[in-house]
Amino acid sequence: MLFGKQRADASISSLEADARLADQVAQQKESGEQLYAAIQRAAADNPNMEGGSTLLVSKMEDNGGKFSVIVQLKDAYGTHTMAQFCVGREKLHSLYGPHGPSEEFPLDEFETMVDKASARVRSIT
Repeated sequence: MLFGKQRADASISSLEADARLADQVAQQKESGEQLYAAIQRAAADNPNMEGGSTLLVSKMEDNGGKFSVIVQLKDAYGTHTMAQFCVGREKLHSLYGPHGPSEEFPLDEFETMVDKASARVRSIT
């Protein structure tokens, strides 16, 4: 009889873990959508886009388990990735340029990350 109780307890733990994961994924998607909207606004507000240059903002909702927002500069020379911002289940990540510096933030610093990312996108030349 003890074995049956252990199996039932394991099933409950598994269900709780599944529910926590579903909550994390939902929160990640919501935060990712907020980040995407903020980066779109920042790209539209960039005063440096002239002479046919444009900032393209795209999103990947499941980029290896992360919600990613990618900013590309489209100009006469082609399309160049300028930044990538990721919302993971455990941390936030910003990467500037193809080989540029990167930053990591804990999830509770989401607003700080969004502010820094938006400022960076507004200053792309």
